[in-house]
Amino acid sequence: MTIFSDRLNSRLSGLQKKYSGNLIKIFLRMHTWFLREFCRALLVELLRIVRSNVEKLRNGGRKLRILVLVGGGVGDVLMQGLAIKELFKRINCDHSIDVTSSYSDPFHYFPFIFYGWKFLNIKHKDRILIGMYDVVIKMDRVTSILYCDGKFVSKKSPWLHNFCTENEKFFAEHGQFFGVPSYSHAVVNQWSILHGRKRIQQADQCGLLGINDSSHTLLDINPGIFQFVEKVNLGGVPYVTIQRGINYREQATDSTKIWPISHYEKFVKMFHETFPLIKIVQLGYSNKFCKAIDGVDLNLVGETSLYDVASVLKCSLLHIDGDGGMVHMKRFLNGKSVVVFGPTSADLFGYSGNVNLMVNVCKNGCEWVTDTWYKKCLRGFDGAPCMESVTPEMVMEATKRVINSLKDYSYAVVDSNIGDGEIADYVIANDVGRNARIIDVFNKNGMAVARKLAENFLNLTVFRDNFKFDAFSDDKNAGLKLEYGCIYNISVDDNSCDIVIWQSGCDAVPSVEYAIGELFRVLKPGGSLIVSGVELSSPTPTLQRFGIFSKSIKKFGTTVLTKTEKS
Repeated sequence: MTIFSDRLNSRLSGLQKKYSGNLIKIFLRMHTWFLREFCRALLVELLRIVRSNVEKLRNGGRKLRILVLVGGGVGDVLMQGLAIKELFKRINCDHSIDVTSSYSDPFHYFPFIFYGWKFLNIKHKDRILIGMYDVVIKMDRVTSILYCDGKFVSKKSPWLHNFCTENEKFFAEHGQFFGVPSYSHAVVNQWSILHGRKRIQQADQCGLLGINDSSHTLLDINPGIFQFVEKVNLGGVPYVTIQRGINYREQATDSTKIWPISHYEKFVKMFHETFPLIKIVQLGYSNKFCKAIDGVDLNLVGETSLYDVASVLKCSLLHIDGDGGMVHMKRFLNGKSVVVFGPTSADLFGYSGNVNLMVNVCKNGCEWVTDTWYKKCLRGFDGAPCMESVTPEMVMEATKRVINSLKDYSYAVVDSNIGDGEIADYVIANDVGRNARIIDVFNKNGMAVARKLAENFLNLTVFRDNFKFDAFSDDKNAGLKLEYGCIYNISVDDNSCDIVIWQSGCDAVPSVEYAIGELFRVLKPGGSLIVSGVELSSPTPTLQRFGIFSKSIKKFGTTVLTKTEKS
């Protein structure tokens, strides 16, 4: 019913705009639409009955079919994607997950956000036959179960059956959490704050997905996106990004969520005085909705795709913004932001790794208290005192703390005489202690090295871009920590790993310098980065960006590198 009502409202709204004032045309078009929807629903039901009867003749050997509806802005879909990833990791049976849009407009985000996610399929909403699925889930601020074939699901996946049952119970007890934003989101926000939960956890209201503020995020990156960074001459250049705007769907040049442009311009001037060697790059959806900020070094407003934005954000030292999609994207790119909060709550939306600035002009946030909360102050003030009260000086001090905490490192080759089959023995002999943090990323030789290391170390995580559900379960039961990831964007904190292992199965790795840079990012000073099967030797400039010009590196051998903090 929720899906039908969404389609009905969307259709009716479109006709009202197209035939404003012409009730006869609206009536006739809606009559035709209802007839078409009735035939569609009848066909779906007939197909469901046929499929059900066919399955009864079988012995239940087919895979479980799951449909997940997601929607909202980029940040919303990123967080819903995190919930889908955690859902997939827990379904211990042969299954498929299709993802489609619960609204008409955010579908174009999907190829970007779900790029490389081999465990799901993107489906256009108009091509979905709901009756072909065993479970239908809608993820918004909270998760709702629209349909569950309880008997079949309980047989195939007891965990998923329990997940559906618990979320159905939650719906029965908290019906006011579900529905249109102005009726539900403000209540969900208050409930989350009372329970000490963050926005990123809201789709996991029952806690069965294990999502928290430090969960491993997932945003796969196409290596081709870094060509844009090079194109605009930002490769290897220190810079911060800045953005002033809101979701393009709101069609507004100003909002209660936006920091005043005079504050931005004063901040930019202060920043240049303090950090003259660091550039400021402005991002934004379009010039129509994002005003240019005087003094920035490079204005890319309206010049970028989502892929371009991701590349620029990934390589920036820091992002400065109000609460919005780019802050979420920077978090999913494993970076930090300085965020100015006003009508939305820093307690709810703020990530612990960011600097979240808020002056308590109002005791509580006002997001979705009314439909126009983002357009005008609900207390009747001109502008938004909550945002205006966060001064440029406050943002500058926060920015200084972050940038001054960044260290400068030198890099060097430690060893290049290790055999391809000697990596595990090398790490074991390295005497780093059983509690050393080790990550094994995208190993061409499968899990052999990881399994051997797991016998000797307690804190090993294996990152891959694909796990089959049965292998995932077996290795997890064997004590391995398994995570999805991307070699260009590993969900691990800066300077946190003692050993990083990368055995590539592809000699010609695209944008390899960005892959190496990501591995160096997560490596502790003094730690060991072990790279095998990747061409690092001259004349390629792969390591020259890191100041490494060693001639002793074997072309496709195993190389051990390290980084050292400069004094």
